[in-house]
Amino acid sequence: GFQTKAHRGIATRTRACFVSSGSISRSGRTAGRVERTFVVLVRRSMLSPSSDPGVGSLDLEGTNGKRRKKSNTRTESTVLASGTRKWTSGEKSKVLEYIQKFGGTGPQKDYASVRDTLVRDFPNVFGAGSVKEITRQQVRNIALANIKLGMLTLDEGRSLVCDLCRTFYEQGWCSGTGGGVSIKVDERIIMAPSGVQKERMLPEDMFVLDADGIILEEGVHRLPEMPRPKLSECAPLFMEAYKQRNAGAVLHSHALEAMLVTLINESAATFTVTHLEMIKGIHGHGYYDVLTVPIIDNTARECELTASLAQAIHDYPDTYAVLVRRHGVYIWGDSWAHAKTQAECYHYLFKAALEMRKMGIDPAVCTSNGRTSAIILDIEGTIAPVSFVADVLFPYAMREVRRHLQDTWHRPETRSCLAELQGYLDADGYTAPQPSSTEEHMLDYVSSALVDMMAKDKKYTPLKWLQGAIWRSGYEKKELVADVYDDLVLSLQRWTSQGIKVYIYSSGSREAQGLLFGHTKYGDLRRYISGYFDTMVGPKNDSNSYQEIALSIGESDTSKILFATDVFAEAEAASRAGIRALLVVRPGNKPLPSAHEFPTVHDTSEFDALL
Repeated sequence: GFQTKAHRGIATRTRACFVSSGSISRSGRTAGRVERTFVVLVRRSMLSPSSDPGVGSLDLEGTNGKRRKKSNTRTESTVLASGTRKWTSGEKSKVLEYIQKFGGTGPQKDYASVRDTLVRDFPNVFGAGSVKEITRQQVRNIALANIKLGMLTLDEGRSLVCDLCRTFYEQGWCSGTGGGVSIKVDERIIMAPSGVQKERMLPEDMFVLDADGIILEEGVHRLPEMPRPKLSECAPLFMEAYKQRNAGAVLHSHALEAMLVTLINESAATFTVTHLEMIKGIHGHGYYDVLTVPIIDNTARECELTASLAQAIHDYPDTYAVLVRRHGVYIWGDSWAHAKTQAECYHYLFKAALEMRKMGIDPAVCTSNGRTSAIILDIEGTIAPVSFVADVLFPYAMREVRRHLQDTWHRPETRSCLAELQGYLDADGYTAPQPSSTEEHMLDYVSSALVDMMAKDKKYTPLKWLQGAIWRSGYEKKELVADVYDDLVLSLQRWTSQGIKVYIYSSGSREAQGLLFGHTKYGDLRRYISGYFDTMVGPKNDSNSYQEIALSIGESDTSKILFATDVFAEAEAASRAGIRALLVVRPGNKPLPSAHEFPTVHDTSEFDALL
């Protein structure tokens, strides 16, 4: 049995506890009878105090106050608790250099910039939700500690790589001379050699490369019976992470669990897992998120993996790892400590996934949230590329608007649409020609004004109706074919087969939405859609709009509705209406806020973990 402050801290945050009957005295004495023990199990978490980012060894205030959490284990995190003494002038100048490195120009900006950087570099210490709680004193303390961790000399870096190699060998990640470790010191990269016993490496074995991967210093041939150190075949792969992600360290592991997870489904392009506590240790991810790690196929020689690994890094901008089928995993971080932490979390998740499979549990799905009755999908940036709307649909409407108006000028629906648009034209300051102007002159004026409105992406309902009418003509003439993401069709089939209804809510008119789904590169998908909503129901950043949709589809329990969008404000509005929202990250989408509470996914197959 146990009773510690750290474990009580975990217990207060658990949703499902299993506690035996009996009691425990605060003093720990038996008080004349046998004391019963208790255990608190945190579902999808761990028993150890170190597993909870909110419980640890930090004196977050830099004092010896009540908030101090004690620990006997010294890790990278405990170093950050230092800094209560006064700083020397030299230390102060280093802190200023650190602040300036991240672009701060004034006291408030310096504080905010360093604060945000610390949250990024040490996610296990400061979760996204506590960014604003970090005080200036904490920033000073931890900035100094971070300097001590990050400002290594080359000699210190060589020794550190040796230490990491020994640690990873003991973990089973670098056995048989396999695997690799590299760290960045200033703009130089220290890399462990290939074909050398990782647990017996010495600093003089290390290679030093410049930022372009050119060898500056080679490892020393120390003993005749040992092979001459050679540059690791991982080098070009490591360099991709350094170049594309500005990594501070890159690791390569041959751990058994990293290899085995790639065989769960040999046709899978990704490894996914959700609703496990250690997901929080991966930068940018939370407990409810679906963690996705791309998988590339192995080749006979390591260096031949470079192109496919580079493509995976490019295609999955949120990942800090790439799995290699039947081989291992590459992992990187913003610093050596960050890379080490993330490597430990990734390996834990790989092991957990394998064990869950043995129990018949799919690690990529969590069914504890209950059944979802309806999914509402945005279009642009969610199920269709932003480029299709911006580079195909809009230019087509702008190019064809005059011809469409000329062909339909006297039709009642066009006249009614233009009458509604007149108020918007007047409000936006467009100067109408005299009533006595010719029809040709009026066509020129209206066409020019509408093209300008489209270029500004105005969300006016009559404008959207007119765009829909133009696109209908384009689809009918087969001049337009809707581009939707490849993952959509199977997801629609899967959801509807489970009895989940799918609806569309987009700023484009309902007609335009139906046309898009009716003319995709995969054919007519309208049979999977139960209904369409546009801005006639209300603006997408207004919670009342989502309440109206819930009433329209007949779902009184809004928590059974899932809304997917790429726009943070829309997710917030849906959430205020009681609807569960998630954010979709696709190539070309606008960046999301660095700190938010919503799950993020990269394709529609990842929705299933939240249904």
